[in-house]
Amino acid sequence: MTEPPTFFSRVVCIFTSIKVIFKYNIHKKTYQPLTHNI
Repeated sequence: MTEPPTFFSRVVCIFTSIKVIFKYNIHKKTYQPLTHNI
């Protein structure tokens, strides 16, 4: 079972981005000025 590393890395990237988005949403009220700048 040898799968290309690109697929695995892509899944990891998606998971990490989802985690970051969730964390950002949780702390959105605290980092509202930052989100406005971005």
